[in-house]
Amino acid sequence: MKNLLKMSDLSPAELTHILDVADQLKADCKAGRTAPLLAGKSVALLFSKASTRTRTSFEVGVYQMGGLGNYMNTAELQAGRGEPLRDTARVLGRYYDCAVWRTYRQRDLEELAELSGIPVINGLTDYAHPCQVLADLMTIRERRGTLAGLKLCFVGDGSNMANSLIVGGLLAGMQVSCVCPPGYRPAADVLMFAHKYGNAFHLTTDPAEIEKTWRVLPMGYWKGSGLSIALDLIATVLTNGNSVHTIGTFGDEIGLTQIMIAIDPAKFNTVEETDAIVDAILADVKSSEPVTEGGEVYYPGELELKNIKENKELGVPVIEEVWESVLKM
Repeated sequence: MKNLLKMSDLSPAELTHILDVADQLKADCKAGRTAPLLAGKSVALLFSKASTRTRTSFEVGVYQMGGLGNYMNTAELQAGRGEPLRDTARVLGRYYDCAVWRTYRQRDLEELAELSGIPVINGLTDYAHPCQVLADLMTIRERRGTLAGLKLCFVGDGSNMANSLIVGGLLAGMQVSCVCPPGYRPAADVLMFAHKYGNAFHLTTDPAEIEKTWRVLPMGYWKGSGLSIALDLIATVLTNGNSVHTIGTFGDEIGLTQIMIAIDPAKFNTVEETDAIVDAILADVKSSEPVTEGGEVYYPGELELKNIKENKELGVPVIEEVWESVLKM
């Protein structure tokens, strides 16, 4: 293995070897005897997305093993001014021994690995997050003593974490279930990979189906679950409203807690910069392959905007019987 671009780059033996080495390095660090495995080595830490944990773990890890981890915001490089990726890759390949990149498109990461000539590690892309999954598997093995035969479940949209957990779990000998909403399945090539494992993989849209099996449920992807719990706690205490856990336990759903966070983008970027960022992301979303042939890909809120526009132009559609009952009130 020269690069770690996605979990399927690993064989089962390589995955186990990485976890074994990680366990040993963790023990050595706690004992105060970390080996200088990266002495004299320089690692380029490229970040096109914001990061706290990934950036910190790589910077500290490289330092603890005697190397130099050089953080670079790609927006501040010549690439941010339009320099072709191939030129950036060649420069990095001449100066660095390894590169870690957190970016958007998986293809860009693969191109960096192809052209730089140095090992490249995926710090997160829209397609995969192998380092996070390796850390998850390491934690599960620490707690349970093994991975083989355990049941692993992912609940959420078929995102980079779903893609990586499916492959990583199956490589580790686990039984993997994935619960995704209709239309938000994992990547097609990941499902093809999982198909080879037969009954060890299960894809469904019904969480209750998985709950009965008491599978291991990794938490915190996109930090969403932890943030939602914290906000629910804060909102319930401040408003004395009904917490999320009471939903469905009484008749009409009223007085539920809500927190709204208002952010002024102008404090961070100019209007032009913000528009360019939004347009680029939406264009990438719209270029995705539709679930059904001839269908269309919508970004969150697009249909609502379309309906609002139509309602302003043509009027708000109403059901006559309902409208009549409203008028009689």
